[in-house]
Amino acid sequence: MLSRLKHSDKLALLHGAWRRGARQAARQFWLIATDALWHRRHLVFRQDADALAGLTFSAPEGFMMREIRSLDELSTASRARLAQPDVAPKWGAQSWFDLGWRLWVAERNNRIAAFAWWRGAAESTDFFVQLKPHEEILWHVFVLPECRGRDLHRIMWVALARHRVADGITGFLTNCRDFNIPSHRNIDISGFVRIGQCNESRITGRRVWHPAECEETP
Repeated sequence: MLSRLKHSDKLALLHGAWRRGARQAARQFWLIATDALWHRRHLVFRQDADALAGLTFSAPEGFMMREIRSLDELSTASRARLAQPDVAPKWGAQSWFDLGWRLWVAERNNRIAAFAWWRGAAESTDFFVQLKPHEEILWHVFVLPECRGRDLHRIMWVALARHRVADGITGFLTNCRDFNIPSHRNIDISGFVRIGQCNESRITGRRVWHPAECEETP
């Protein structure tokens, strides 16, 4: 387990929790250990698109956001940054374009700062719950290490929601693992409501869905 922590964001989560006190560190360690040894717990949330698009987060000065259909649309410097070890395994994958998933990017001075992947209902039949025709999944947001601390995670979601509402999208779903406390906090602050959780056994791979009213506090 410790060797895996060295190569993941879980160690950073532990460091952050420790700075908030021993109690927070103990809780964070327990959630990570449970995830690594017994089961993955996926927390699932929903938000009306109009409500998300109506939030007031705005991009810091100098940041531009747009959809891209291929990494070839990024600058040479941005593509080189994606290949570096601290970013390459985390931003997403070229193959996601082939699955029909779509990508929203934030850039500053023609250099990549953050990514937000989203998936339509037709491309999300493997999700934990069934999407309605005019719903989408905010699937994966990644902010480059040098661009953190500017609230880009939530800013990306709001900008993307405004973009998608114009195409008739009425709701968004998203999820995070229960050990990822900062991500959970960002989702809550953005106004999402937890609709349930899916427990996935590390041993059998079996998934069990629990609606929100059946959840226990982690």
